[in-house]
Amino acid sequence: MQRVVRMIQNNPSENRRPVRLCIMATVPSIIVEFYGRQIDFLIEQGFDVTVITSLDKELEKDISRKARLIIIPMTRYISPYQDLLTLIRLINCIRKGAFDIVQYSSPKAALLGSIAAWICRVPVRLYLMWGLYYSAQRGFKRSFFKGVEMVICFFSTHVSPDSKGNLFFAVGEKLCSISKMSVVGNGSANGVDLQRFDPQRLKSKRIDIRNYLHIPNDAIVVGFVGRITKDKGIAELLKVFISLKNKYPKLYLILVGPEEDNRSVYPVEISTVFFQEKRVICVGRQKYPEDYMSAMDIFVLPSYREGFGVVSIEASAMELPVISTDIPGPREAVVNGKTGTLIKPKSVDDLQSSMEIMLNDPYLCRNMGLAGREWAKHFDQKSLWEQIVIHRKTLLCKKTSKNLNC
Repeated sequence: MQRVVRMIQNNPSENRRPVRLCIMATVPSIIVEFYGRQIDFLIEQGFDVTVITSLDKELEKDISRKARLIIIPMTRYISPYQDLLTLIRLINCIRKGAFDIVQYSSPKAALLGSIAAWICRVPVRLYLMWGLYYSAQRGFKRSFFKGVEMVICFFSTHVSPDSKGNLFFAVGEKLCSISKMSVVGNGSANGVDLQRFDPQRLKSKRIDIRNYLHIPNDAIVVGFVGRITKDKGIAELLKVFISLKNKYPKLYLILVGPEEDNRSVYPVEISTVFFQEKRVICVGRQKYPEDYMSAMDIFVLPSYREGFGVVSIEASAMELPVISTDIPGPREAVVNGKTGTLIKPKSVDDLQSSMEIMLNDPYLCRNMGLAGREWAKHFDQKSLWEQIVIHRKTLLCKKTSKNLNC
């Protein structure tokens, strides 16, 4: 059932009706990880914000206390009966909210949210295209989920990918006309907090985390931050570790993030490494991943698909050399040869070659790290938030007669 968790009357500074903004995501982790304090900033700028997502009591408390929070059950998998009930609840909720803008991300929330907002004639129906699930699929699965994307784009008045690479990919795939697409700023969903991801501030954490994880000070630590799932290239990363672990006895691997795959889906040699290798350390989801980044020497994100790959920018802000894949999104997060290296997706050989180059050349790693810190300044979080406010108000001005100083 629909459950209103918080009813909050926002008090914007301007003496006119605030912009009523509804933010939707299938699961609360997306709200927490991809929005964070952006919601507070939007409220401060005169938006009346309602968040709609599914239940997760652990993460619920981390969603802005200033926003109205409504829980509506949503599942990531296909469930016709449950999805129909969710759609009906969304229609009722959106109609009562009289929203000016409904923005949605993640496939299920985007599909149902775009349809519900269209039925309720919401002026601005904004699809935040943070990655395309189907791009890493094949056969029927690829065709089906591409069809879902086309439906979402059809019912949306505007589509905003988080990278120019994904914008051009979407246009090339004929998901959407370029006339109703735009990338805000230099891309990414939320930018990077350069004060939070600051290696100088976190110097002492490097020693603390290594001691906590029983990693020697002279070890070489390769790190990953993200969902522990095959689409993120975890199988290839572990295969490379298996290949290199005897040659580099001081090599360690830290995996930061929730495990979304059952370990049994991996080949036996990989699942064995998960369970038995002491130099492969899985720490799960962490509220402060930057603490664990401070203990790393090389950052790797060998993903099959990404919206943007902001975690690579966060790693660059931490002065880490980055290895990622040459696909839309990461191409804009990594300056190939300067802040890191881009490799062919799913290629164990390319990944191993790039890792060995960095393992044997600390001078190269240091230069890439320093260049990465400068590069990360192009994605300053506060600057992106200000551009998001202008973007949302401009879209609304074009669809209504509201005077929002657009």
